[in-house]
Amino acid sequence: MTTCLGWKTLEDLPVSTAVCWYSSLLYALLSICTAVQQNIALSRVNSYGDRDERICTFIGVKIKSLDGRAPPTWKPSRRLLLVWAIPVLLLDVSILLLLIGLGVMIFENAMKLGVYHLKVCTLSAI
Repeated sequence: MTTCLGWKTLEDLPVSTAVCWYSSLLYALLSICTAVQQNIALSRVNSYGDRDERICTFIGVKIKSLDGRAPPTWKPSRRLLLVWAIPVLLLDVSILLLLIGLGVMIFENAMKLGVYHLKVCTLSAI
């Protein structure tokens, strides 16, 4: 991702490409920071003896059986599962922004070279 910024000078890049690439870089860094924080939290929980119980309470709620004989089960919360998936989602957005910036750069260069002609229709009053 960072090597894309070295392809051309910033003066030659379209503004939208530079914005997409810098945003992509920030999203990737944010993804890494979030993943490290989650890893530290899980490592701290892992030091306790009842770590499985604690992890289950982080991501879900305990559901008791109807007959009362079976042990309770855990149902994961969709919101908390989404929170634990944030680093992957941020990385996906980062890759998407990188590809959008690359597409804009290719389109702008094609327009400058005259390879792609954008036809603009104007309506005039007759």
